[in-house]
Amino acid sequence: MNVDLEAIRNSLGDLAARDITHNELGELSGFHEAEKLEKDFANFLEELLDLASEYGQRADQVILEKGISTVETQINQMRGRCDEIDKLVAEENVHKENFPDQRKQQIEGVRTQRTNIHTALSEVKSALRVARLEALPEDQQKYQEFMNEIEKHALKVQEHVGAAEKALSTLQDRMIKQGIEELEGTFAFLRGRHATRERWWFVAFLLASAAFIVAVGDLVFFSPNLAEKIPETIALVFRRVLMISVPAIAMKFCSSKYNLERNLHIVYDHRETVLQQYKLFEEAISDQDREAKNQFRLEIARYVFADPTTGYIDASKGGELNINPVVGTFERVASAGAGGA
Repeated sequence: MNVDLEAIRNSLGDLAARDITHNELGELSGFHEAEKLEKDFANFLEELLDLASEYGQRADQVILEKGISTVETQINQMRGRCDEIDKLVAEENVHKENFPDQRKQQIEGVRTQRTNIHTALSEVKSALRVARLEALPEDQQKYQEFMNEIEKHALKVQEHVGAAEKALSTLQDRMIKQGIEELEGTFAFLRGRHATRERWWFVAFLLASAAFIVAVGDLVFFSPNLAEKIPETIALVFRRVLMISVPAIAMKFCSSKYNLERNLHIVYDHRETVLQQYKLFEEAISDQDREAKNQFRLEIARYVFADPTTGYIDASKGGELNINPVVGTFERVASAGAGGA
């Protein structure tokens, strides 16, 4: 095809951009109808040029070149009619008596050309439509190739998503493993510290008990005659009672502290032990379903890491001890994993 379609398209674009409405004349004297017809004319030729650009190589070249030549002629004729309309609306012509008739004549000329364009270009348009039908199998093949490419890209995206999810799962597992190791170290340290304090408070309790026994023995076996002088007797009784009360209070205090430290020793020893049990559960959980795995982790943590009842303290008063940091840790990690997923 030896026709410059781009030049024709530019010429048609200039014609379509031209405004022949002349709104200054008003609705009755303007060329609104001619403007609409001219735009329909341009749209029809633009559709034809699109077909020629895409399927022109498949069409009969003689018919195509003849049709494109007709398009150029039609564009030039329509441009001439637009020029005539612009000349007609000049001030010296608008006020003439024959202006309404000339206006009607120009509008009818535009309408006639708009109607006749279908007949003038019917042959080339039919040839282009046949060429489009012949190219349909190739278009379908191109479409199928395009869809295949989309599927390949979709598979690659899924692979990247899977890799990202795997990396996220690995990171979450590392966070949990690191948290377990930190908790093990913390619980071991606290268990040792409370065990040491437990022993010291037990020794202190023994010393207070010995002091109490000595005071009681002194009161029982070494009591002087209390009937001689009342003031000295009262003072002596007060001292003896004080000697017994101080060790008794010390025994009570040491016993309370010993029970508390003993309870904490058992609790942290329990937590350190069950962390190892949790690792066994963790290794047994499948990695296929991350959400189920996180939920299973949390349920195991709630069950396994429940603090034992030692009997050394009143559970209703041990508010701080009832809050298990292990469960809180796994709740945060599991929530973060669910949010990231």
